Formats: sequence, structure tokens, C-alpha cells
Amino acid sequence: PQEVSYGIVAGDHPVLYHEGVHAFNMPIGVELGARSDGLLFHSSATYERGLQKNGSACLGVRTFPLNHIDVSRSEEVYDHIADLLLCG
Repeated sequence: PQEVSYGIVAGDHPVLYHEGVHAFNMPIGVELGARSDGLLFHSSATYERGLQKNGSACLGVRTFPLNHIDVSRSEEVYDHIADLLLCG
């Protein structure tokens, strides 16, 4: 609905590092087929058409150079979300 607004946060760093798997430091969680955060394709995470269908307003779309785990625990992302909520 028009009274609903939204913001989108996405990551675009697909590699998760797991230290010490069988004594190797190896990248895991790598999705190389397209731009992604290691779990979700960037184009899917930032898809807005369905959200705008009923007139909802976008407060912003921002991509961070983070994987899907770090997006959920980054202070920079938290600050961005707080800005959207306070200023949006």
C-alpha cells in the first residue's frame, strides 16, 4: 500500500572464509554464477517491482561489500537502516 515504505540492503561479496577446515584456509559459500552475497543473488535481493506494485515508496537501495552473514551484523548496515527509519 502507499502508506508503506521500504528500504533494501544487499551484499555483493560471495565468499565466506572458514579458517582451519582440515588445516586449510579455504573460501566457502562461493556463488560465482552471478553477483551475489554467497547465498542470494544480488538481482533477487534488490528486485523492487513487486514491492512497488501497490504504490509503496522506496527509501533507498544500498549494496554493501559484504557476504550474507556480515550484512546481518555490520554496524555500517545497522547505521544505514537506522537512518532510513529516522529520515525516511
